[in-house]
Amino acid sequence: MSTTTDRDNVINWAGGMDNKDDEDIDGSFTDHRLSMHGDVVHSRPVALNFGTTVAPKVVVFYGANDGWFRAVNGNRADAIGAVPAGGELWSFAPPEFLSKFSRLREKTPLNYYLNTPATGTQKKDYAIDGPITAYRGTIGASTATKTFLYATMRRGGRSIYAFDVSNADTAPTSPSLKWRIGCTADGTCSSGMSGIGQTWGSIKTFTHGSFSSGNTPLLIFGGGYDACEDYDQFSTTGANHNCTSSSTGNHVYIVNGDTGAVEKSFDTSASVLTSFNKYRGVIADMAIVSGQRRSCEIRLHCRPGRQHISHHHDRRPVSLDDEADCVVRLRYDHHQLPGEPQADVLTQRGEYGDRRVHAAGGLRRP
Repeated sequence: MSTTTDRDNVINWAGGMDNKDDEDIDGSFTDHRLSMHGDVVHSRPVALNFGTTVAPKVVVFYGANDGWFRAVNGNRADAIGAVPAGGELWSFAPPEFLSKFSRLREKTPLNYYLNTPATGTQKKDYAIDGPITAYRGTIGASTATKTFLYATMRRGGRSIYAFDVSNADTAPTSPSLKWRIGCTADGTCSSGMSGIGQTWGSIKTFTHGSFSSGNTPLLIFGGGYDACEDYDQFSTTGANHNCTSSSTGNHVYIVNGDTGAVEKSFDTSASVLTSFNKYRGVIADMAIVSGQRRSCEIRLHCRPGRQHISHHHDRRPVSLDDEADCVVRLRYDHHQLPGEPQADVLTQRGEYGDRRVHAAGGLRRP
């Protein structure tokens, strides 16, 4: 944008002003444009009731690829504050998307599709396009109920955004951004997150008595997707990826849901013995299975490009999956004292058989 006028026009257009093409052909360039809401492709909306069953205050949170993450009054008829049913309470544009509003407004370069010329076109831009997770509970010693949202970006970026929407019943248009973790578009990464890829999987929340007395949520998620997965030789014997040691996503992270601090991370590329699949990302969602004992075990069923993970809160033996390229067992005991060394046990299965590796480490406790 060459002038402040150009800048202001893009900002106002992004906010919904019909200042480019007069889309409704009414001669006004200051009213709302017809295309002010973008496509919702992969975002999984979350609906939360901040009221009661008698007097509901339902808010729906979701992302769209016009650049905005939105909170909308989801009531059938009743207003929330001054916002009518179906109205927008607030919206947030991630920094990763700010430079892309101009392309949307100018419609250039055009989107690239399979049968369109590669010259003069560009792949579609995405924003906060991934699944959204909500957590509702108390934090630490406080008895106040908090409501947090965790939003992922899919092809929109390598970040996870956390929002505090606890005051949605009293101040529905005033959320707060708790934190952002991951990597920016220029490759600047938050502490312990340099291995994260595009954030595709949903965030899974859990608590454990040994971590903040069970009063702080922990988040577990895979490292995500890397563009190396887009490669395909389009043949029955050819490669369907070109991932290397510089590819991202081949990690599993456990993060403090309140602060965003990385409590533990696991490099899955060190556990996959099949060299062809060694550096592929952990893309799929995880399943958490609760048990009765006091240790935790993360089991990764690693299949090419879509690692399958389950998280066990017990010590039951885990059988190896013959269809998987590897099974990685990452065990840490919660009954140990803070600061006491412990071992991660990785059982690896691949073309060279099973192997165990012991490495020092454990969950960091407050």
